[in-house]
Amino acid sequence: MTIEDIVLDDLERGDREEILISELEDGSGNPAVFSASDVLRWTAKRSRSDSDRVALYLKTSTAGGITFTPGADNATVVILPADHPTIPGDIEFLWDLQLTPGGDVTQTVTIAKGTGRVVGDVSSAAP
Repeated sequence: MTIEDIVLDDLERGDREEILISELEDGSGNPAVFSASDVLRWTAKRSRSDSDRVALYLKTSTAGGITFTPGADNATVVILPADHPTIPGDIEFLWDLQLTPGGDVTQTVTIAKGTGRVVGDVSSAAP
């Protein structure tokens, strides 16, 4: 299955952001229809080789930060102001969204991926 890259709109550092990722497919290319026991994980890093410990963002549906409705094929990643990296300047990143059906880690599959950028918020530069 080939997953097309999704380019996100710029994320404003310090702002609450909601990223809707829709029309998702499971590992077989069928529409993903989530169940209440599924686990979603969204990871954003500067480089593929970075470990998850240094990820810019790491959100899961179990720990908070990703919401979905059972029976739907979309998910919303919620980034709070305090979640943004404190690194100055604009930051380009790669991201992916993984589905773990029923919480079974042996069945984890990437269902979306892409790129994005976090940019400085104009108001954060004010004294």
